[in-house]
Amino acid sequence: MKKIRAYALSAAAAAVLTATALAADTGTALPENAKGTAPAAAHAVMNKDAVGYSGAVNLFKQYYGAAAKIKSVSYDGKHHPYYEVEGYTQDAEKEMKISAETGEVISIKTDAPDKDREKKSIDTDGILPPQLVTAAALKKAGPAYQIAEWEVEASKDGHTYYEVKMFDDGGNEMKVVIEAVTGTIVPTT
Repeated sequence: MKKIRAYALSAAAAAVLTATALAADTGTALPENAKGTAPAAAHAVMNKDAVGYSGAVNLFKQYYGAAAKIKSVSYDGKHHPYYEVEGYTQDAEKEMKISAETGEVISIKTDAPDKDREKKSIDTDGILPPQLVTAAALKKAGPAYQIAEWEVEASKDGHTYYEVKMFDDGGNEMKVVIEAVTGTIVPTT
């Protein structure tokens, strides 16, 4: 198995990098209550600074080739933070789990190709970065909540959505669904 490694920053350094990169990319800064909530959500520079959303996607494409398509990207920060990138190549379905703290590939899974896979791919460059989406979710939830995990994937209606799962200190869960291109919060029932 091919071993690929990138290096991560501390949570505090990642928060500073997130705010700095976001301000440089969009001309705006994150809300105060969003800084530092997703420790490895910073823009990543492979094999140098941090493994974040972009780093995980780039690592998947580096491993499987630039033609690999992405179906979903998720972040789970509950115990041992990791990113999971699901996608496909011409020959097979692929899943890669990457440690958000070390950049090490934790696991790789390969399955037979899915017949409807073209309909399920997302344009990772055409959607809002997770930093903005998680900041909007935290703003909606309130200061008592913290991000536990998020996922971005295409839905049956042709749109791409983020689902952000948060918990407060009392263990209460809140999910916020956000359209990934426009940033519109979708009412949930």
